[in-house]
Amino acid sequence: MKTIVIMNEQHTMMVSQSAIMDERFGEFNWEVFPVPSNGWTKEEMDSLAQGWAKVRESGWIKDVVFLSPIPYLLAKVASMRIHWSEEREMYYPPRIHLFHNDRREKRELPDGRILQVVAKEGWELVSF
Repeated sequence: MKTIVIMNEQHTMMVSQSAIMDERFGEFNWEVFPVPSNGWTKEEMDSLAQGWAKVRESGWIKDVVFLSPIPYLLAKVASMRIHWSEEREMYYPPRIHLFHNDRREKRELPDGRILQVVAKEGWELVSF
């Protein structure tokens, strides 16, 4: 079984993060799954999520780690929708909605580097 780390391809993992991954999941038992600089469409992400769920059933991918601080809060609220607390108290958290935009625009920096940024138009509110 393997663990995958979802990380923007333009970012790098810190040595301390790699050490934590090795300690938690075992050295050589995890790998980075890079997010392209131009991102994924919602349909591509739906396909990835469904594929990982099917693969997990076969025992190949056990865990998915998101290398970003924001998914923690999203995951926490989402998990509270389906779990009892340790005190057996039922939570009734709010429904989850998020803004998503498949469109990217290229921006040139003064030093000549090109960045892909989310477009100002094309936003949709996705509900779960």
